[in-house]
Amino acid sequence: MAQTTPVCSSCPPTRSHAGVLLDMLRALRDRPRACAPRVRVHIAQLLVERWSCSADAVDDSLPDALRLLTGDTADEKQVALPLWTLGKLTAQPRIAASLWPHVHSCLEPVLAPQAEQLAALLRSRAADATTRAVDLAAPLGDVVSFYALHAPGGVDAGASLLRAGIVRTASALLATLDAPQLRRGVLLACAASPAAAAFMTAVPAAHAHMQRAPGAIAALWPLVTASASGNSAASAPLCALLAEAQTGEPAKQATALEALTLLLEAMRAAGAAQPLWRNDDATHAALQGLQAALRAATSEEAPSPEAVSDGSEHAKAHTRRAALRQCLKDVLACADGCLRKKD
Repeated sequence: MAQTTPVCSSCPPTRSHAGVLLDMLRALRDRPRACAPRVRVHIAQLLVERWSCSADAVDDSLPDALRLLTGDTADEKQVALPLWTLGKLTAQPRIAASLWPHVHSCLEPVLAPQAEQLAALLRSRAADATTRAVDLAAPLGDVVSFYALHAPGGVDAGASLLRAGIVRTASALLATLDAPQLRRGVLLACAASPAAAAFMTAVPAAHAHMQRAPGAIAALWPLVTASASGNSAASAPLCALLAEAQTGEPAKQATALEALTLLLEAMRAAGAAQPLWRNDDATHAALQGLQAALRAATSEEAPSPEAVSDGSEHAKAHTRRAALRQCLKDVLACADGCLRKKD
């Protein structure tokens, strides 16, 4: 059945193509067939391909398509299809600006039920429920991150996620799952909204999970939730991480790069409404300290062009330090630790 779709991968995406695929999904709903699950998966792949090709390819049919993709709610793989589809779409940078309003329209009718289905899977205590839930938590985290990062100015993305019940469901999932992408999504949602941060810090298991998370998350979590938790030493973990990176140890610098990349994202999600740090606090001093250490290491090293292009450990270290310097420059360029969003 899927082979009859009158589109080809070389054709430019058009709304009529998506319309044909939606008609096929409606036909599967009205006349169920044994092949329906396999066909829905194939149609989901085609829709992602069409909608990802240009900034104006996604239209108001997205919520309908996602609902139709759910199919038989007794089949967990079918239930997960809308979540998988949204996760794939939010990973396409060129459609980010035009996609956000459509994702916003899908929060309550599509994403919230998908998140609850994921929580229900975990509660089922099936033999492989945890493994399957971790796999599904990844696209959920990607969609939440996208929503928080790309929300226009004046929109409280974290509060919208909270109202839709997605933050609540994520807090329950984090209490039992090791899900890095979901942790990132929750951190960005809390950076975007003091209300979301207050909710998460009031859930002991989820709050403790974020505090103990490996890598950059644990260092940034106190900073992101400081307004909700009243933590007067919120910058201490990040400052300690940045100080350790001054030693030049590769693993420490890799963690610092991860933390600064995530800090930039958190600042972008927060916008001007919720500065994560100020230019006169300990965070600013720690950032400048690492910047000075990297500058000194670079001037002492002065590698040749050949030495930084041969794929050796020396070359990797040079590339890592260059990325760290750029991240530090970007962070320090933001007055009072916040990035202003476009309206």
